[in-house]
Amino acid sequence: MSNEEYDSDDDWIRAHAVLPRVRDDIRDRALRNSSITLRRRRRVRSAAYLAVPMFAIGLSLGITIGIPVKPAGPIESPPPVVAAEQAVTPPGSIVIDLNDPESVPLALTTATPKQRLAILKAVGDTYLQEYDDAATALPYYRQYVDGLPEQEQFIVKESDTWLLAQLRESKRLEVGYANPSQ
Repeated sequence: MSNEEYDSDDDWIRAHAVLPRVRDDIRDRALRNSSITLRRRRRVRSAAYLAVPMFAIGLSLGITIGIPVKPAGPIESPPPVVAAEQAVTPPGSIVIDLNDPESVPLALTTATPKQRLAILKAVGDTYLQEYDDAATALPYYRQYVDGLPEQEQFIVKESDTWLLAQLRESKRLEVGYANPSQ
């Protein structure tokens, strides 16, 4: 064997000796990276296996134990009142039946201006104090305040209900903002 042949064989041997080492490094890196991913996936999967039954248990306990819910019933209306109590008699001789929706407008059209104000205040007071219905009393109070002379619209009296007092106060503020010179 000549030196040239020996040198070429030596290169071949050296090349094959280096390749397995490079292959081992690549294989080790791939194994290390994939094992980290596989371990993480296994942890997430085992946590999911625990979380799903715990969620189901919590949901079933929430449904069975849960907060007791008051059954929805019919909307409570004001208790029926005897016709004598429902008749509003403001100062004057006009009698208004609150069960009849047409009696209030009819009484307002036939009344004098002073009687009209008395009717509006009396009907508003009745709805607010006896039925505790501020939404129904509000339009009557608004008409009452608008019908008063200007100097009396803003004066809050002891006999006024809370809603009427608030309307008078808001009317005072409204006029104050509209005319800042006053």
